[in-house]
Amino acid sequence: MGVAGIIIGLALQDSLSNLAAGFFILATRPYDVNDVIQSGGVLGTVRAMGLANTTVVTFDNRRLLVPNRKIWGDVIENRSAERVRRVDATVRISYREDLDRAMGILYSLLNEYEKALDTPEPAIFVSDLADSWIELAVRPWVKNEDWWPVTTELPRLIRLSFAEEGIEVPYPRRDFVALPTDESVDAPPRTDQR
Repeated sequence: MGVAGIIIGLALQDSLSNLAAGFFILATRPYDVNDVIQSGGVLGTVRAMGLANTTVVTFDNRRLLVPNRKIWGDVIENRSAERVRRVDATVRISYREDLDRAMGILYSLLNEYEKALDTPEPAIFVSDLADSWIELAVRPWVKNEDWWPVTTELPRLIRLSFAEEGIEVPYPRRDFVALPTDESVDAPPRTDQR
């Protein structure tokens, strides 16, 4: 009986931990149905919440049943909880360009862009001085529901604005050095081996 009890206890260990985690999730409500979450190695929209598992549909439309103990034992990121979110984009400009002019074009773009919020104010600053370009960080704030559309749309709008204003977007540059073609210059001394 003792051995059978140990075997049954070990078999139910995962189920009981899932139920306990499900109870805590339902009691504290770190997320709700239709919230976008990332936890337990899964990113997607919550479709159902139960004591044993949470149903999450990924952005490529896969339905996953995630054990609650995996979610409760991990960091839970609820991407739907806040009213506004920040979009992080980067853009490169050549060292030959006028930095203030380029930043002014970006500010004008965000002022005219209806999905970018005025408050909190957007931030544009130099984030890196690389070998072949200056990297600018462009960080507007948007409504939560506009985050993904703006994330995918903003780089295209920046590129079109820069092209219209004649701002050069540099590419990685490689410098090649020609090697001498005369074999006698670099040839190692010959030794006769017998």
